[in-house]
Amino acid sequence: MGRVSLAASGAAIAAALRHGRVRFLERIGTFASAGRLELLATAAHGALLPLLPEEEISRQLDLSDAENRSVFGDLYHPTALFPPALGFSQKVAEEAARRGLDCV
Repeated sequence: MGRVSLAASGAAIAAALRHGRVRFLERIGTFASAGRLELLATAAHGALLPLLPEEEISRQLDLSDAENRSVFGDLYHPTALFPPALGFSQKVAEEAARRGLDCV
């Protein structure tokens, strides 16, 4: 058995809800609950985080966290950050560390 990691952006979750894909999100929750899927933190709108000011990096992560928590509740407790397009920099690493996250 393996475990899959999933970084669902806030925008992706909002789109799934908007288009009636609740069952799809429920299945993700089922896999997360069973320990077969790990939910990761990511930016809300796929922003290339290293190009953003530190405040916007934090805001993007907060927006995505809020959307994930609204759908997955206590199942959403990411331990790692998956930055969109794997965009990485010192300030992204510092924000991840402030949140207690590893970087993928």
